[in-house]
Amino acid sequence: MKLDERLREGIVKNVPVAALKEMAISQGMNTLKASGIKKIKRGETTVEETLRVIL
Repeated sequence: MKLDERLREGIVKNVPVAALKEMAISQGMNTLKASGIKKIKRGETTVEETLRVIL
């Protein structure tokens, strides 16, 4: 994830984590969960491994 000025300002201003997450996702960030699901679909990992990492 690339930290741009908008996210940097949000961090400095103590914006809630949920809002920062939404900002980052809207700018193209993938969550570990979303990334894991894509990798499961491509056969690159298993459901069990993905759950181990994200939980």
